[in-house]
Amino acid sequence: MVDGIGRYRDDGRPLLAWLYTIARNLLVDLYRRNGRATLDPLTPSLRASTGDPESAAWAQLDRERLVKALARLTDDQRQVIVARFIEERPTAEVAVLMGKTEGSVKALQHRALGALRRVLEKDQNHGS
Repeated sequence: MVDGIGRYRDDGRPLLAWLYTIARNLLVDLYRRNGRATLDPLTPSLRASTGDPESAAWAQLDRERLVKALARLTDDQRQVIVARFIEERPTAEVAVLMGKTEGSVKALQHRALGALRRVLEKDQNHGS
């Protein structure tokens, strides 16, 4: 950001949206160089708080399916689903962060959920 501040032009979007764009582009570059990051299935924050090992195992499998399915979406689709449903950000905030209107975020969210549903159904039907 410091290197690029001289190239920043106020186009009506908040500075925060510009910063998120820089961060997103850096992550995209990193993924292209090193391949996609994978979610560590042993991450403590993902462990079930229940004492029931069977429920914990099913919950872990569901999380793994979701992570794999999200990886098959476009970057924008994945970003909107993560922001809206995992980070629980309001539509207006997601719109600012993505540099889109609220209406386009809602449309993107609708398409992203449909794509996610299709990926999950396909995986379930094919046992992948």
